[in-house]
Amino acid sequence: MIRHRMLRAAGGREFPSGPGPQEMLYDAGAGLGYYGVATHAEMGVGTFFADGGAAGVGGTQLYETPDWYKFYVDISADFNEEGRSYVIFMAARPVRRAVSWEMIYQAGLVYGTDGTGAYPSGSPTNQLRTLPIGAAGDTAKVRLLGDDPTLDPPETVYANRSESYQLMGSLYSEDGPDYGWAVYSDADLMGDGSTGHNGWLMERSFDDATRRRLRGGSISVIGAFTNVATSTSYTNGWRPALVLL
Repeated sequence: MIRHRMLRAAGGREFPSGPGPQEMLYDAGAGLGYYGVATHAEMGVGTFFADGGAAGVGGTQLYETPDWYKFYVDISADFNEEGRSYVIFMAARPVRRAVSWEMIYQAGLVYGTDGTGAYPSGSPTNQLRTLPIGAAGDTAKVRLLGDDPTLDPPETVYANRSESYQLMGSLYSEDGPDYGWAVYSDADLMGDGSTGHNGWLMERSFDDATRRRLRGGSISVIGAFTNVATSTSYTNGWRPALVLL
């Protein structure tokens, strides 16, 4: 167990890691650290993801007040989506179901970037939305988890360059990378066949611009596949991620 540190190139100033646990288990080879669970109360996101909340995504509410798994991704990680070291919080359960990728995109909550993103669906929409988190006044941007954009076919789950596989798989006790903190089952991670278990990811299909990737399923929480961006199947879920700024 080590303390998280993000240091300036000069001055050695330590940056905070946001709400929740302040120490993590860290695997230097993967460039991935796991702090544990930040509770809904610690996160302080209120009703942002709930029915009528500011997220404005639509679909059907599953969990209004989820806890959040808290990770550190080093700049050295093969699956780093940010181009910098970052702390990321992944919702412990999908917050909504029967929601399409396009609905999340139109709410500006897919890419976490100041622009319309790589693969717009529907009207091009700016993808940078932030919200305050924690009692210390931190700010996070909202986006989806990433996947390896070169992965073909997407059903291949053993992907070192997939953020979603590395984060979710590191928690999964039955399969995936073993970094020493895999204690959760399919049911714990909402991958047991219940509604909303297929979580939308950031990337599109390798060979079809109309389809987007998902991770989850009735077989395994880390299984990967695609669906059309406009699909509102009851199995389609939204598991948001919050990246500390």
